[in-house]
Amino acid sequence: MTTSAATLASSFGSGGCTTPSGYGIEYSTINGFANGTGTRVAATGNTSGNFAVTLSGLQQGTTYYFKGYVTTAGAISYGAQQSFTTLRIGDGFRVFPSPAERGTALRVTQSPLTAGNYTLLLYNQQGQCVWQKQLNVQGTYVNESITLPINLPFGIYRAVLANENAQIGVQQVVIQ
Repeated sequence: MTTSAATLASSFGSGGCTTPSGYGIEYSTINGFANGTGTRVAATGNTSGNFAVTLSGLQQGTTYYFKGYVTTAGAISYGAQQSFTTLRIGDGFRVFPSPAERGTALRVTQSPLTAGNYTLLLYNQQGQCVWQKQLNVQGTYVNESITLPINLPFGIYRAVLANENAQIGVQQVVIQ
């Protein structure tokens, strides 16, 4: 379980002589959602009855409800509803890992935040802006993986999250 992904397990029993033609997880943010109205994620590669699927692109700190499903002879059967809650990112501005390697992912989080346009800027030790990335925030937080340029020189940088009115957060990050 993370702030934006979860791996869910389910199972189905033998349905007699008919081999299942499909199975997976159906999920929703609505408690008690009707069968067939959630988002389906099919599982693959398993015929033993036990399976797992990974959901991604989820919202942080949100409760999701899910059911396992199996399709046999054109009919869909559902398991009992269960739930999970994704992790919530902490309040404030964070950039990690530090040290970070050039050409790899840097995670940027900020909560709470107002929807709008933001810029992540990297300043070198001379105070020069050497790189920037535009972020269009549509929710109340940022939880984004950003790939650092491979040609960024080694050094200590100041990462700044800003909008047109102010600096929202500042953190030092080491690039190696």
